[in-house]
Amino acid sequence: GKNGAKWVEKRNPAGVKLSFSLPDGTLVKLNSESTLKFAEAFDSGTREVHLEGEAFFDVVSDPARPFVIKTELAKVSVLGTAFN
Repeated sequence: GKNGAKWVEKRNPAGVKLSFSLPDGTLVKLNSESTLKFAEAFDSGTREVHLEGEAFFDVVSDPARPFVIKTELAKVSVLGTAFN
């Protein structure tokens, strides 16, 4: 990542679901056979995550730092903030 940020990767095998929090307190429920990568600490600009597969996000509202999910052909649900 930029600014030398360390990235964390969470990967689920088939049949496993995982719940965890991101550095900003956003709750993630990661479905089986899915992977989420995120910065160990979000910088002041954006909160960006990379998703492969399917996850549910309960996003902590922070108008100054948009929450961005980068994905390819994934189904993404978001609560707690607005997306354009």
